[in-house]
Amino acid sequence: MLLSFFLFLLSCNKNDELKEIISINSHNDTSHKLTKEKSVIYFRSYSFTEEDTVDTLRITLNHEDWQTINNSYFKNGINDFKNNEKYIGTITNSIDFPEKYILKTNSKVLNITYNYFFNDESTKINKVETEKFVKFLRTCDSLIVMKKIKVEETKDSR
Repeated sequence: MLLSFFLFLLSCNKNDELKEIISINSHNDTSHKLTKEKSVIYFRSYSFTEEDTVDTLRITLNHEDWQTINNSYFKNGINDFKNNEKYIGTITNSIDFPEKYILKTNSKVLNITYNYFFNDESTKINKVETEKFVKFLRTCDSLIVMKKIKVEETKDSR
């Protein structure tokens, strides 16, 4: 009986996968929304002299891309993070507003904030969790950059 319950738990974890990633920048604007259906990256320019402008880039992440993202998600233990992890971030000497991430799987929604701490608060940072989260974000960012380059090359060849 105990063995079958353990196997059930393992199978649940295997079926769990990351389905959506939303990045919210320091101005509380969505900057990335990556989903299996449609992935959009928003670029917003902020100017003191002109109106803010928004540009969007639609990219397609294929099955292999999502497999890479999910592998990084589980390999780095992001699935074990607690909601609103308070001590993920880096040290700064200026005022930087936190970046927020919403990660949705089949079974849960994680809200993670990447904070900016002043030097005297550096002991608050959970360096292990921060390193794991940064590795995961690098995986996502590298896929986005590759897709963006392909989209731009396609536009240029027309």
